[in-house]
Formats: sequence, structure tokens, C-alpha cells
Amino acid sequence: MQHPAIHLTTLAGLAVLVLASLSAPPGPAPLPAGGTPILGLPHTIDTPGFYYLTGNLAGDEGITINAPNVTLDLCGYTLTGPGPSDGIGIRSFNNLTKIKNGGLTNWGTCVNLWSYSAVEDMCFSFSGAGVVLDANTRVERCVFQHSGKAIEALGNTNVRDCNGVTNSLTIDLVSVELQSVVKNLQFYGGARTYVFGDGTVIENCSATGFEDVGFEVGENATLLNCYARRGPSPNTSNGMRVGAYGRLVGCVVEHCGGMGIQLGEMSIAESCRVSDCGGVGMSVGAGSRVSGCNVDACNTEGADAHGGLVCGSKCTVEGSTVRHSKGAGIRMQGEGGRVDSCFLYQNTIHGLYVNEGTVAEDNISCLNGGSGILARGARNLLRGNAANQNDYGLRALGQGTLVVGNQATQNSTADFDVSWGNPWGPYDESMSQIVVEHPQANFETPLGQ
Repeated sequence: MQHPAIHLTTLAGLAVLVLASLSAPPGPAPLPAGGTPILGLPHTIDTPGFYYLTGNLAGDEGITINAPNVTLDLCGYTLTGPGPSDGIGIRSFNNLTKIKNGGLTNWGTCVNLWSYSAVEDMCFSFSGAGVVLDANTRVERCVFQHSGKAIEALGNTNVRDCNGVTNSLTIDLVSVELQSVVKNLQFYGGARTYVFGDGTVIENCSATGFEDVGFEVGENATLLNCYARRGPSPNTSNGMRVGAYGRLVGCVVEHCGGMGIQLGEMSIAESCRVSDCGGVGMSVGAGSRVSGCNVDACNTEGADAHGGLVCGSKCTVEGSTVRHSKGAGIRMQGEGGRVDSCFLYQNTIHGLYVNEGTVAEDNISCLNGGSGILARGARNLLRGNAANQNDYGLRALGQGTLVVGNQATQNSTADFDVSWGNPWGPYDESMSQIVVEHPQANFETPLGQ
């Protein structure tokens, strides 16, 4: 599985990377041949056209744009305001404004723009807020240093190739509403590093150093190759919270004191990895599917009744690995569902816990502190599983659970513990030819065979 290079960066290394990029904007560029220069603050633009700076400017009030179709090129210079709680550096009251190539520092809000506007190649620092935008806007290649909220935008916004850091743990650092596209962001800090609305596509973004949650995302959202890490411990932060009908592919969450990934109902998680989280590694709502995921050393601060991967009703989990988690490796706590071809290893209680009406097939569960596979409720199917070196191998404690074609070896208390009322295929530790050839046989393999 491929992940962005940022996934391999330590927290300290990421901080150095981000801080190194938060330098002042590049030196002055050659003055443009046309356009209107802005020579002082405050300044008001009342006519569409191209405007530019010829040097650094400072003042208590910034630039006000009262016309549409305005491009403002800072030409590598900086606008300095009166303080991080006062004034707006650049404010537009019309659509189709572009701000580019420079910096703003020490403003209450650096830039405030209407719809169909863009901000490019800018550096914002030591201000109350960076960029506040209406819908249908664009932010690209910008840096945000030690300000309050970096980006706040309404829907249908495109945000790309930005990074930033804040010392505040009480703000939402980047907030973008519904139906937006967000790519290649690296941000450190905030109560919630990212807050994204319904239908947003988020790709190759990283969140570190947050207080509450790295990614807070609405419904029908897609996260591709995103990364969240809180660190250092102790903390109670959560990595990713995504609403119903979400899709996560190739995402990584590490070192969160709370839950790693929380998905709403009817969601999909593919090829994701969660490790070293104090709460449940992955919690998925009813009707969701988890495929090819890895959960390691999670729920370390949680209750035994929880586990590494916890699923609601009618969920499917396939080809996934859960190990070293407190409680059950996989806990199917609702009714219905399927667990297929998963590997459960060295979890403190059970490898796999199923409730009612669940199919568990072709799983391997070994070296768990409780049962390799425990069917607590009724009407389950346990078929073709292997449970080795647990306390119990396979246990069916309700009624109406069919236990066929399984293998159990070297479990401490019992290889099979099947209560009355559960039909199951024959087994005989002598491995007689009759049992071996039976199509529904369960096998208990003695030592030496």
C-alpha cells in the first residue's frame, strides 16, 4: 500500500518541515508593465483592472475593493496591519477578485473575498484569521503562520497546496463547507485541524498536533491518502470523524488518545491503517464495508467491551488485520454482517466477537487472551475458520449457530465450546478417516499431528 511521504514523517520532523516553509514571501518581483500602483494605506479600488504594490505598506486600514474583475498583485511585498485583533488587510465587496504574490501580517483578518475569487502564492502570519471566502472560490499555494483560523470558506471551494501552523488549540484551523475539493494540505494545530462539509473530496492532506480531532468531515465525503497524528501522549484526541456514506482509501491515523477513525453508516474504508490509539481503532456504522485495513495497538485506554475494530449492524469486514488491541480484535456488535479472511492476533480478550446473524468465514485467530472466535448471540455461521493458541478456540454460546469446517489447535481451556442448541459438524481429535472425509467436519488437531 502506497501512502504519501508525509505519512513517514515524525511529528518533530513535520513541525520542522512546516516551519521551514513559513518564511516571508519572496523578495520583490519586477514591477509589471501595466496597471495601477498602490502607494499607501488605506486604499480603495472603485474600477475593474490590474493593481500592484511597489513596496511594503503598513496602516490601521487596508485595501478595500468595490469593483468586480480586480487583480491585485503584491509583487512580493507585505501589507502590515495594526494588530491581530484589528482591521482587514484586503476586503472585496464584489465577485471575481484575485489576490496574489505577497504577504499580510498583523491583521484581524488578512483577506475577505466574495464569490468567484482566488488567492494565490500568499503568506499570512500573526493575524486573527487568514482567508475568509464566499462560495465558488479558490486558494492555492499559500502559507499560514501562527494565525487564528487559516481558511474559512463556503461551498464549492477549491483549496490546494497550502500549509500552516498555529499555537492555538481552541480554533478550527481550516473550515470549508460542502461540495469542495481539497488537495495537498499540511497543517499543524487547532482544536480541529480540518472541518469539511458534505460531499467534499479531500486528498493527500495531513493533520498533526490537534487538540480534539484531525479531520471532522460531513456526509458523502471522500478522503484519499490522508494522514492524522496527534502525539505526544497523553491526549484524548480523535483522528478522523466522517459522516454517513463516506469513503476512506489509503488513510493513516497514528498516536491519538481517543478514537482513530469513526465512520457513519453505509460507509467504505479501504486499505487504511490505524495504530497506537487509546480508543477504538475503527468504529463503523451500520451497513458499512471495511476492506484490507490494518488496526494495531488500539483501545489501549478503552474498556474490554470495546475493541480494535467495532462494527454496527449489517457490516462487512474482509481481508483485514487487527492485533495487539484491548478487548476484541473485531467486534460485530449489531445484527447481521460478515467477517471474511481476516487475521486476529494477540488481542487481550477475543480475536473475533460476533453477536447475531453474522457469517464468520475463513478467518485466522491466534494467541488472543480470550476466545479465538466467540459467537455470543444466535443464528450465526462459523465456517472454515482457524483458531489456535487462544484460551478457547471457537465458542458458540447462543442458539442456532452453525459451526462447520473449522480447525482449532492448542487452545488452553478448550478447542471447541459449543452450547446445546447449536448445530455443528462432527469432530474427533483422533482424526479418523470418517471425520476427515465428512464435508462439514471440524478439526481439533492434537500436538504432533
